[in-house]
Amino acid sequence: MNNLEPIQIVPDVYYMQVGPTMVNCGFVVTRDGVVVVDGGPTPAAGVAIREAIARVTDQPIAYVINTHFHSSHTFGNQAFDVPVIAHSRCRQDMQRALTDEWTPEEIERCCQEHRDIAPEMVGLRVTLPSIAFGGTGFLHIGGKLLQLLPLGNHTPDSIAVFLAEQRVVFAGDNLFNGRHPFLRHANASQWADVLRRLESLKIDQAVPGHGRVMERKDVYNLRVYFESLRRAPRHRKGQPHLERIAQV
Repeated sequence: MNNLEPIQIVPDVYYMQVGPTMVNCGFVVTRDGVVVVDGGPTPAAGVAIREAIARVTDQPIAYVINTHFHSSHTFGNQAFDVPVIAHSRCRQDMQRALTDEWTPEEIERCCQEHRDIAPEMVGLRVTLPSIAFGGTGFLHIGGKLLQLLPLGNHTPDSIAVFLAEQRVVFAGDNLFNGRHPFLRHANASQWADVLRRLESLKIDQAVPGHGRVMERKDVYNLRVYFESLRRAPRHRKGQPHLERIAQV
């Protein structure tokens, strides 16, 4: 994997775009260590993220936070060797995925279909969260406060990481920029409501799970899109438009 380029959002808060799908990893530098938001899509990506952070700060990495269980955000966890924080449902869904979506056979099949990522998957050890929370979580570290807000929707375990003082939110895959949101595990009929909740936060910038950083108006535009889908007429079998999109 090529060297990653950390992009500063505000002082001490960064994100990076990783791989061809532009999956995002964020990090927050504090006087007591670095907090990473999402570990990346492969073990090699996790190493590249760790090395990129080291080019920005000498502070050690203290924690990784997973915004949800999808492999594009968790398969790099093993590169950090620090506690991983996530919603309790995230740990459950990762454990379940080990028995169906992430079996060795399924991972091998995926690598055969996507040979470009196969070298980056060498040595994969799925690293589950070691610290789990149920309701809203709070991480106080080195003068920074990170609020961990359960949102659900994209996946039942999805959370956002909100830095109120910095007016930044890492929204995970409840936000996409430059591509259509992935709906496979989503409760898409609630998506507009979740976006409205993100809009209610006092933010200037929002980091999506994929794509470039967004402003409040971009969140609004995405909400309007989902509201238009929710209002769309049902087709002749009575299936809501959002459900049809989710099956694509």
